[in-house]
Amino acid sequence: MKTFMESKGKKVFVVGGQAHNSSSYGASVDEACAAVRAVGGNTVEIPVYWENIEPKEGQFYFGDVEQIYHKVRENGLYLIVLWFGTWKNGTCKYAPSWVKLDGRRFHRVVAENGAKIPVLSPHCRETMEADGKAFQKLMERLAILDPEGETILAVQAENEPGIMNGPARDYGSRATEAFTCPLPEKMLGMLVAFPDSQVAGCWEANGRKTQSWSEAFGRHAEEIFTAYAVAGYVNEVARRGRTCYQTTVYTNVWVDNHRLKIPGKDYPSGGAVSLVMDVWKYVADALDFISPDNYQQTNQGYMACCDCYSRNDNPLFIPESGLLEWNSRFMFSAVADYRAIGICAFGIESILNDGEIGAQEQAVAESLQILGALAPGLVRYHDKPMTAVMQEEYAQYQYLELGHYVGIAYFTNCNSLVGRMGTDWNWHNYQHKDYLKRQQRGGCRGRGIIIQSDENEFLIAGDGFQLNLLPADGETPVNYLAGSDFHLTRSLDFISIEEGVFNEDGEFEVHRRRNGDEADFGIWVEPDVKVVRVRLCGWNEENRHEDI
Repeated sequence: MKTFMESKGKKVFVVGGQAHNSSSYGASVDEACAAVRAVGGNTVEIPVYWENIEPKEGQFYFGDVEQIYHKVRENGLYLIVLWFGTWKNGTCKYAPSWVKLDGRRFHRVVAENGAKIPVLSPHCRETMEADGKAFQKLMERLAILDPEGETILAVQAENEPGIMNGPARDYGSRATEAFTCPLPEKMLGMLVAFPDSQVAGCWEANGRKTQSWSEAFGRHAEEIFTAYAVAGYVNEVARRGRTCYQTTVYTNVWVDNHRLKIPGKDYPSGGAVSLVMDVWKYVADALDFISPDNYQQTNQGYMACCDCYSRNDNPLFIPESGLLEWNSRFMFSAVADYRAIGICAFGIESILNDGEIGAQEQAVAESLQILGALAPGLVRYHDKPMTAVMQEEYAQYQYLELGHYVGIAYFTNCNSLVGRMGTDWNWHNYQHKDYLKRQQRGGCRGRGIIIQSDENEFLIAGDGFQLNLLPADGETPVNYLAGSDFHLTRSLDFISIEEGVFNEDGEFEVHRRRNGDEADFGIWVEPDVKVVRVRLCGWNEENRHEDI
């Protein structure tokens, strides 16, 4: 299984943004690249459109694709190409006019009442052949532009595929015939391969019947049937593209945690949502992974989404996420708790207003800057212990267990019963005298990540918190520390505290060493100091106990 995306064989942790849907032209590409650079990202995601690439059947135009590639490369960024083909948000908006206008040849999805809706049927092989041919031509051109895979990290096949604003399945004659037939051999193979899946559970609950989809899966039959068809369609498109260009290929998902969770109404039916994720993993084996567009605004919803798409057979990549404050916190849990291999924010151009980062987007921009400084380190230390720091509402601190150490992360912006708010308890240095006002003004919560890179070494990055560490064995006298932050912050037995960034080779480059006053108030973090590396004198028997 492929984990990280790669540039010329080098693994890359993706930090960046996705351009708006209509930003694939000239100055708009420049704006998207400028926004990614402003947040310290390394990757921009830009769509390309079937209707532009093949305006007339068999006549292909790649001028815009070439311009995108060269502009991204000139900006020193990586590129993820998004193929808007048969599907964009569960509809056929980006299909060429010659496809949209020829319903006899390129079948539409038919609703229960017989009406044809603006979604191309996944059961029409003619459409799949046309899409697959265009996608293959695109991949051929990308192979010419970037033969060594230096700039192009991945290609997304389709965009949130499935049936939206319609029924849970196609009611056309061809689809209905397939729906009433016995389960195909491939679907039976999936049930054997994933016996613990939700779909297999539905099958068990309905008596393991195989004579029709309705008998086999009951009330979920239409969505499962559509997922099988859409997954097979996308797999064939992806497979054709891979014959001429070996890069990462994935698809994305409009997740099902919306409103009443009705397929076709609240999310595209047939997409790789939680119910049918295993169907997709079995049928669409030409995809390297399946990625959720995670706009969930609650902790529970966001983490449930991460949990669904972070599996042994599917690394977590988030190609779309929001620009508001909640995402600035949640993204660190995606990395630390679910080992995400990349995160992008959607509509990245919206971050900039006359060249400056907007106030509303400041928190997300700064979190991306933090991940950007840490990115090569996230590749290097992917298998090391990681802990997310994330301030819950009203929280004053977060208790942490970090190997042989325990820690407490005090948050700058909090409503504290013991009077921390508004007091200068967390001195940074003369360059960050306004840290408290900045946190209060933006309404930001503390967030970040701690990586235990070695037994006695930690990498800390984030904003709005101050970390204190103590040995977990209780060697530091509790009565000496009780009730005194003055003593607590000065009890850290360290070798060095260093600010810096990771270079492209995953080596930590030191920009400044802290000591004295700047180290006497705990390990503090700010977005502009990037990453703080702390080396402690050590937890071991020689250091913890005096020889007798």
